[in-house]
Amino acid sequence: MQAVAAGRVEVPVAMVCHGLEQVRDAQADVESGTRPGKHVVVLDDCGPGS
Repeated sequence: MQAVAAGRVEVPVAMVCHGLEQVRDAQADVESGTRPGKHVVVLDDCGPGS
């Protein structure tokens, strides 16, 4: 993680999804294998009081 933070290693991001409703799309994309890289799901609301 330190190497990534320092910019010595680049992590390719294939897809960024926002919210749990898009997890199905992210999983389908991972299984298709057509886009190399990490698939990231951003949880905009992380629970009560967010």
